[in-house]
Amino acid sequence: MELLSGDWKESILSDIEIRKLIQKSRLVILPLKKTFQPSGQSVALQTMACGKPVIISKTDGFWDPENFIDKRHVLFVYSNSIDEWCAIITEALNDKKLMAILETEGRKLIFEKYDLEVFGKRLYDIIKA
Repeated sequence: MELLSGDWKESILSDIEIRKLIQKSRLVILPLKKTFQPSGQSVALQTMACGKPVIISKTDGFWDPENFIDKRHVLFVYSNSIDEWCAIITEALNDKKLMAILETEGRKLIFEKYDLEVFGKRLYDIIKA
């Protein structure tokens, strides 16, 4: 296990280095502070696009709660309890079927809802309207 700490403004790791780290991992965990401000979405989306499972805090500011289904696209952690985090991480790492679902369904969601072409079409429709 490797714990990395950084600051987005300092660009400690390049995008390519981040992608390589994600691709080497079995899963990515994103413990977030409870907030109404969206947080963690770029790392979560990058991780899912690489076909890796994401375990993330379920905050009030989660950016798209309608499309992300717990235990299908991501694994949500509803508290900051270390026991809950440990239980969910252990469950994921020991359940090959769950990991496979998260890998395939998460990646599928990203390419169906967050692909650049999809974004461009939605933006075009908004401007056109």
